[in-house]
Amino acid sequence: MFIKQKEVNIKMKRYLTMDIFMGFLAMQNPYVFDVKKEYLKYHKICKEKYGDLLQSIIPYEDLDHAEILLNPLLELVIKHGELVKNQNNHLIESTKINGLLKLINHVYELKPEYWKDDEKNDINITHISEVIDLLEKRYGYQLSLEHKKMVEDSNQIIIIPSRYMGVQLGFNSVLNHLILLVGAEEKVDEILIDNDVYVKCMAALGDKRRMKIMQKLLFQQQSIEGIELAKILGITAATVSHHLNVLRQAGLVSRAQSGKVVSYTPERARLKKMIDFLQLLTKE
Repeated sequence: MFIKQKEVNIKMKRYLTMDIFMGFLAMQNPYVFDVKKEYLKYHKICKEKYGDLLQSIIPYEDLDHAEILLNPLLELVIKHGELVKNQNNHLIESTKINGLLKLINHVYELKPEYWKDDEKNDINITHISEVIDLLEKRYGYQLSLEHKKMVEDSNQIIIIPSRYMGVQLGFNSVLNHLILLVGAEEKVDEILIDNDVYVKCMAALGDKRRMKIMQKLLFQQQSIEGIELAKILGITAATVSHHLNVLRQAGLVSRAQSGKVVSYTPERARLKKMIDFLQLLTKE
């Protein structure tokens, strides 16, 4: 694929607001995000105190519900900057966002010095090809042709690192910016996954329809809409949506939405870890 050498506005910045939010997302979806348990110790303390509030805002194993909050939160961060300890938070009209910010600030206040990590602003890149290299070589992600095209077509890119992303890579279009949510400095192939995650993955694949869905997704060089998948497999949209949700909760599939169009792509990094794990089992 030919990558245009156009100049773009690129910055990398760690936002505590997004980092702590991703921690809640990881805690509530434990089989999707590969997170070291010690990273969640303050989130778990917060859950003990505000468990009902957390469940109402980010229900357990319900990515769809949680993702509804992601873009509004990113919009606020882009417009107003860091929201942790922000005195203007009372101006936010959304009840759920206010409840979420209460949880985020509580986690921060448990031990503020824990969050004073070095901000990841140490990049000096201005070209699209350098963004691709950053994601693939420094972070170890395997980008699809479609993801590369999304980067290529962007004029403003914000890269937000989070220790809670693991093998996941988030692409979000917000306020004319392409937002890339990436893992911490360690490459995805160096991240260890608990055995429970492998069990969840293999259980998700232990259905012939879900296996067919994965095959279709893997053989494509771009994402596939849920409705198109239903037509290809000859099943109802509701049935394919159910199977895709099982695969998503196992971290095997990611979802992107543009307007009313919802499309899906396979998480190749998670599949690679599964293959490595199975090969390890066969070693004498």
